[in-house]
Amino acid sequence: MTGEILNIEQVASICGVSINRVNRWIRKKGLKALQQEGNREKIEKDKLIDFLLQHNMPLPESIIPFKAKKILFVYSSAMIDDLFVQFFFRFLEQIRKEVNCIIDYIAYGPNVKMKIMIFKPHLVLLDTAGFEIDAMNTARFINNTDEFSMIKVASLVETIPTGVSNNDLQNISVDAVVPRCIDIHSLIRKIEGLF
Repeated sequence: MTGEILNIEQVASICGVSINRVNRWIRKKGLKALQQEGNREKIEKDKLIDFLLQHNMPLPESIIPFKAKKILFVYSSAMIDDLFVQFFFRFLEQIRKEVNCIIDYIAYGPNVKMKIMIFKPHLVLLDTAGFEIDAMNTARFINNTDEFSMIKVASLVETIPTGVSNNDLQNISVDAVVPRCIDIHSLIRKIEGLF
C-alpha cells in the first residue's frame, strides 16, 4: 500500500463525515495523525484503513489500493492463545506488508455476519479447529447470500480427510480446504490460487 497522506478535509470527504467527526476520531477514538507544517494534522491512508477496520466502519472504495484483495480471518476466541492462530495472525500481517491486500479478523459470534457485510472480503479464511459448526454456518451464510456470491471461502482444518474431492468441497460450502500444518509457501500458493 502506498504511504499517501490525506488532510482532515480529504478524510472527511472520503468517509462522508464532518471535519468535526474526523477531529473526534483523532482526539477520542485513536485515529493516528501526523503533525505537519502550520500545525495542520494529516492522516496516512494506511492508518485510516486500519482505523476504519478496527471500528467496523465501511472502507470507501476511493481509499482501497488499486486491485487490493480483502481477506477476512474468522477464528474462535477460545483459540486465541493457540500457537497456530498466533502464527496465522503474524503470517497475515506479513502478507499485508508484502502483497497488495487488506486483512481483517473477527472471532466467531453474532458480529461475523455484520463484519462480512461491512468489510465485503474477497476471501474468508475459516479456522475450524473444534468449531466446525460455526465455520460451516458462516460458509453457508456467505454462499446463500446473493450479494456475496463472489466471496471465496477456505476452511483451515487440523487434517484433510483422505479422498476429499471438489464435489465434497462444494457440499460443505467452501472453495478450498487447507490443513493447519501446511508450510508457508504452500499456503501462499493456495491463497493466491483462490483469487
